[in-house]
Amino acid sequence: MRNIKGRSLIVTFALIVGGIAVIPSIGGASTENCYVFTSNYNSDTISIIDPITYTVDINIATAAGQPSGLSLSPDGETLYVAERDGDHVEIFDVATKTSTGTIPIGTASSATNDVVTSPNGGIAGVVKTDWGASTIEIIDLTTNAVTGSVPIPVDATNAAFTPDGTEIWVNSVDSGTVGVVDIATLTASSFNITHSNPGGPYTGTTGIRFSPAGDFAYVGNAADGRISVVDTSTFAEITTITIGHEPGAMDFSPDGTKALVVIGPTKSIGFIDTNTHTLSTTFDVTTLGYDFPNDAVFSLDGSQV
Repeated sequence: MRNIKGRSLIVTFALIVGGIAVIPSIGGASTENCYVFTSNYNSDTISIIDPITYTVDINIATAAGQPSGLSLSPDGETLYVAERDGDHVEIFDVATKTSTGTIPIGTASSATNDVVTSPNGGIAGVVKTDWGASTIEIIDLTTNAVTGSVPIPVDATNAAFTPDGTEIWVNSVDSGTVGVVDIATLTASSFNITHSNPGGPYTGTTGIRFSPAGDFAYVGNAADGRISVVDTSTFAEITTITIGHEPGAMDFSPDGTKALVVIGPTKSIGFIDTNTHTLSTTFDVTTLGYDFPNDAVFSLDGSQV
């Protein structure tokens, strides 16, 4: 499961999860043949979980504190970890479950909040949050060197590549704005979604997730308790989905017919019909003995979350 972020509703959370990534191990794409990775923000570790036994296989200490965003290479061999307290992205070898080094990113004065790899595995984008001067740092993954720095018009914490790899979209923590980085020109622009709140810390856009086909995106709106459905070719808002509370992390099922959204304030996971763009049902994670959910994703076959 890549980008793990349900149907047989087996929901798993490990420690305090800063991010989740699921990938098939070498040899197959079934749930029986994959790893689950979580970043544990408060314990400064990465956990590798067996999705069959639901047990932690190993916890790996990170080079710097507060690991947050995770991203995997398309071949599933390399895990990249943004470490908020460090001025780098750490690299982990999936086969050996060990760190192989770090990529220096800017300065420690700005937080390294997220990392996303391009669909072809050639580059990665890193969110460096420095209030009023945030950037997307571009890494060449063949050399592990920073090749570009793009100032973005928002203070962001999360990013997502479009499925065709031509753009990186970033959220805004204090407004209804989405930043867009054009990979070909390394320039940034922005557009706005419906946003009734006048602004303030963490009242802006939250998670961003693209449909598998890439024709639309879901953009969370913290202040309004809604998800905006955005046409990716025009940046126009198609409609909004009422969640009722702050929407968090989102993910699409492999076939694109469903999406999930983490609703932290109600301690639940919501499920969306992507044909009608409506919230169809919610699942209370406290029934499994868990509290405030932070991130969730679909399994490779879409049968679990």
